[in-house]
Amino acid sequence: MKIGDIIKDLRLNSNLTQQIVAENLEISRSVLSQYENNLVEPTAYVVAKFAKYFDVSTDYLLGLEDDFGARSPAPTHTPALTAEESKILEQYRSLPEQLRKLIQTDFPNNAPCFCQTLIIFTRRKSCNTILFCIHSHAAEF
Repeated sequence: MKIGDIIKDLRLNSNLTQQIVAENLEISRSVLSQYENNLVEPTAYVVAKFAKYFDVSTDYLLGLEDDFGARSPAPTHTPALTAEESKILEQYRSLPEQLRKLIQTDFPNNAPCFCQTLIIFTRRKSCNTILFCIHSHAAEF
């Protein structure tokens, strides 16, 4: 949730009007409305005023902790796959399960190179032929 949604929830759960909260925080009702509708973000000073008024932490208002004070995990930013990585992933997913298991267990350090080699093989040979080739030439991978 965004800070405006949290402020609005706190106000509504306290059965307070925008006018009363605005007067107590010494801001205009229209500014409070803008905060609650996420049109404008309050300054750090105003966030501190909201926290004190509603008796919550600033971390709670900022969405960094829950109602019980437990910290929310920091979001992880996983980089997007490149076009080549997406293609390899799609090709890997199209392999028979038996081959995927083999890649995961026998060749974890060489999986990308191994996967590309398997994809070439799968276009021309049966699964049993591929497995034979893999076991026969495992040292090459």
